[in-house]
Amino acid sequence: LMDAYEAAKRSVPHDRIMEIRYEELCADPVSVVRAACEFSQLEFAPSLQRRIGSFRLRSQNEKWKEGLSPAQQDILNDCIRDCLSHWGY
Repeated sequence: LMDAYEAAKRSVPHDRIMEIRYEELCADPVSVVRAACEFSQLEFAPSLQRRIGSFRLRSQNEKWKEGLSPAQQDILNDCIRDCLSHWGY
């Protein structure tokens, strides 16, 4: 899926794409949505800020480990190491 995303991204002008990292959204949803609104030339209304602030986002990046033994985690990491490295993980 990430390879398909990269290929599709190459067909769109860079100034027409805004990448949002999941970790950044979880860490600071108000700022990320505000930036997305600005990028999209949409108003970031106070009511939107209040609504976003009423939710607690928590990163689930480590959830994939549940149900996998350490050996299985190592195998998975070996299989996707290049992709993880490319994306900064």
